[in-house]
Amino acid sequence: MKAIRRYGWLLISGFVFLGMASASLVDHFRSIEGPADLVAVSGRFISGKCETFHGITTSKGGSGALLANPAVRYTYVINGKSYEGTRYARSRTYAMGNPTECERYLALVQGQPQVVVWVDPDHPDFSVLYKDTGTPFLEYVFISVGLALVASGGYCIFRRRLDEA
Repeated sequence: MKAIRRYGWLLISGFVFLGMASASLVDHFRSIEGPADLVAVSGRFISGKCETFHGITTSKGGSGALLANPAVRYTYVINGKSYEGTRYARSRTYAMGNPTECERYLALVQGQPQVVVWVDPDHPDFSVLYKDTGTPFLEYVFISVGLALVASGGYCIFRRRLDEA
């Protein structure tokens, strides 16, 4: 019993890390819309502007970093039918970065005669200009730390019980 009291904090901390990572992963994957097997078609960029917003607010009430997402309009043709798209990414929570990066992207695509549009072949009205959903790197770090803490706690408790027996 002493072993659990002594090393139980490792198990509890590990399960807390695993719980936080799980909740964040669920949120990440729930924000993704459309299928993963989008096909590339050629499209024409119509217009775009950068919509800015503040990231997570600080604990002292200050606003977070200024981020931006492109609000875009583009057209593409599938099977002889013309469609217009307004979605930049598959994820609702995707943030491109700072406003300068967003303006640079829009300047690049506005100067091109064609853009790559990623389209759902089964529902051609669903399209995006950026199909990657990002890697939830921090969540994987939390999972690794949580598993390491649980394994360490379990091992310490197991070894202590063997020594006591």
